[in-house]
Amino acid sequence: MGYPNVVLFDLDDTLYPERDYVFSGFRTVAEYLSTICGFETDDILSRLISLFETGIRGNTFDLILQNLGLSSHIDLVQQLIERYRTHTPRIKPYPEVARVLETLRLEFGLGLLTDGYASVQRRKVKALNIGHFFHSVLYSDDFGRKNWKPSLIPFKRLLVDLETEPSHAVYVGDNPHKDFIGARKMGITTIRTLRPNTEYHKISLQPEFEADYEIQALNGLTLVIKKIFSIKT
Repeated sequence: MGYPNVVLFDLDDTLYPERDYVFSGFRTVAEYLSTICGFETDDILSRLISLFETGIRGNTFDLILQNLGLSSHIDLVQQLIERYRTHTPRIKPYPEVARVLETLRLEFGLGLLTDGYASVQRRKVKALNIGHFFHSVLYSDDFGRKNWKPSLIPFKRLLVDLETEPSHAVYVGDNPHKDFIGARKMGITTIRTLRPNTEYHKISLQPEFEADYEIQALNGLTLVIKKIFSIKT
């Protein structure tokens, strides 16, 4: 059975704070490193967080090994990456998420579309305990890395699953680099969350990368969505 109108969601920094996942993974890494180098877990965790807060991305584990005097143990980097990616996340949704999704679910079809390694994203959804809110959950990685957003492929598949057309869909995300350009090309109305202290909230790009609407958090989302579908009809 299709849905007259659907609301599609991004996951990271849209439904929960992604930095919590990062710090959760950092703790797992710190616990492991503490058994090797003799430093306390909290000390290592603090150093990892400091690297993150200064904007370090991508080579964090190389730098922490240097920081701890373990730079000669190059083989450790891949081990740390593996432990980070396979750890059980200690994360929670934003406070309003369950209420908003429960409310929307009464009136709209709900879909979840998330990028990233599928095994990692599945663990996130399980830890957040939000999968039951959605009528369809799709991991773009299942279609191959080349079909991560902004590819149109996962959006098309999600609309097929929900048996609806782009003109009857809204997509809610946070990252203008990839969340909105594909959706807008398809004719899906887009909403960007600009929640403080998230990775992209200060990023402003050219109009074709930006969303049709902006909100600070999800509290006012229901009213915006109803306004959108009222305009469309």
